[in-house]
Amino acid sequence: MGSPRRIVHLDLDSFFAAAEALDNPALRGLPLIVGGLGPRGVVSTASYEARAFGVRSGMPMGRARFLCPEGIYLPGRYHRYRELSEMVMAVFRRYTPLVEPLSLDEAFLDVTLSQEIFGPAEDIAARIRREVRAETGLTVSAGVSAVKYVAKVASGFKKPDAMTVVPEGGETDFLWPLPVRKLWGAGEVTVRRLEGLGLATIGDVAALPEGRMIDALGANGGSRLWNLAWGRDPREVEPEREAKSIGAEDTYDEDIRGETAVRRELLHLSVRVAARLRNAGVAGTTLTLKLRDPSFKTITRSRTQDDLLDDHVPILALAEKLRPRGAWGPFRLLGIQVSGLVRPEELPPPPPKMTPLFDTGDPPVTLPRSDPRLVTAIDDINRRFGEWSLMPATLLDKPRRHRVPETLPAYGVPPAAGGAGGPGSGVGCARGPASSLSGRGAGSPGYPPPAGPALSRRTVGFVSGPPGQLPVTAPGVLEVAAAPDEAAGDQVPETGSHGTAVRAPDDIAGGQASESGSLGTAVRAPEEDGGGQVPATGSLGTVQMAPEEAAGGQVPETGSQGTVLTYPEKTTGGQASES
Repeated sequence: MGSPRRIVHLDLDSFFAAAEALDNPALRGLPLIVGGLGPRGVVSTASYEARAFGVRSGMPMGRARFLCPEGIYLPGRYHRYRELSEMVMAVFRRYTPLVEPLSLDEAFLDVTLSQEIFGPAEDIAARIRREVRAETGLTVSAGVSAVKYVAKVASGFKKPDAMTVVPEGGETDFLWPLPVRKLWGAGEVTVRRLEGLGLATIGDVAALPEGRMIDALGANGGSRLWNLAWGRDPREVEPEREAKSIGAEDTYDEDIRGETAVRRELLHLSVRVAARLRNAGVAGTTLTLKLRDPSFKTITRSRTQDDLLDDHVPILALAEKLRPRGAWGPFRLLGIQVSGLVRPEELPPPPPKMTPLFDTGDPPVTLPRSDPRLVTAIDDINRRFGEWSLMPATLLDKPRRHRVPETLPAYGVPPAAGGAGGPGSGVGCARGPASSLSGRGAGSPGYPPPAGPALSRRTVGFVSGPPGQLPVTAPGVLEVAAAPDEAAGDQVPETGSHGTAVRAPDDIAGGQASESGSLGTAVRAPEEDGGGQVPATGSLGTVQMAPEEAAGGQVPETGSQGTVLTYPEKTTGGQASES
């Protein structure tokens, strides 16, 4: 007789904040909040010290600053999170090939057969936790169960740095005392509806007849949550998930309007989506354009055609055709998604085209294309010298990353070449423990810069921006960030032309692992840490795009490599301070 089915859910504790403290030990034990720092920014991850103030993932950054005015607010460094995630996932795969990543910081493991080699599932989970800590310095919580959903709830039961084992047959004993918000897939609206029915715990849901749940939540949602309340979840761990779509979308700190601005943003999105498609080795046949105005009214239009899309020129041309006539804003969000993905080399040669005998409706769309040799050359240069090394001239003033010189000037001393630095410039370097830093940036009025020798590239953070943003020391190679390209977190970032913004979850869709690149349909965990809820993308605030997003094993777009420390000014009315 084979080993009983055992599934382990592993979830890094406050991953993004923990990664920042790992790279800068001066931040340990302090309230860290990682996310979008712009006016429409959203918290992606909060350290446990920050959670004591009521700060939570998905919360507007202005609210977080109001609750925790002395917190340390950082933009995401997604290249670094990806590196650490790859190390952690490599440890997971030592014990089973059946690893299903839900995001950069959590995954399901089916260790049923692995028990014959490594012993019981709880021993495997304990070994993984020890090895992750030893090799990365990060802590990971684990849940062990025969049921996928129960394992996920268990991993968050005693966070941080804990393991909960639910024996086979003990699923309902574990679940029923928990609040209904622990039901995987129960968003705020669903929770309010359940509480309105007088259902406070998962046990209350289980005690209700299934028909009542269906009447209240519909056939799919009601039946699914009722079965989860009974610990029934037949889903298998799925180690391979092909992306169904690739896209990008931006939420802007300030609404964009006017033909020039809208066309430029569509070009920016088209270039990013095309590059991601080519990097993934795929092309698509369906393009979806998403427009959202300041009142949150959203227009989504799609078109499918025969030509494969992996070049920004036809993507932009099709997006322009989908844009409503005269629609020049104002818009708070724009997005482009390509779906119907295929690998071009696997397709048979197209049949010869024939002229139809009868009118078949819409005439075929002939889309312009770039010279393939030019596209290949641009990709090669950008891979070698960094993203956006070559780009359309229209986008030259978009935020992008720059390399830091090997030696940076001391406080208040302008670079020899006449670059930024010194009083009032808004460019500052910082040394020393984070707790000793002032809320005003080095070089800002009334803050005399301390004297000191030139600082090496390995010991300094460097950021370009208005006074009030102050970098902190961090080991490793750093880069100057002209503006954070993205900020989000457990939520995936989206890059906005006017700063950083992320989307907050607006609904839950069945607790499935995310599909990178979807604009409003994919789901990812873990925007709620330990809550057993899987937020969905597609709202203002969560950013689910591939590979800018980190879901379903996809990798987020990298941001600046410098660690930026911003001490918030005093806030009033829950509004974020200007940094």
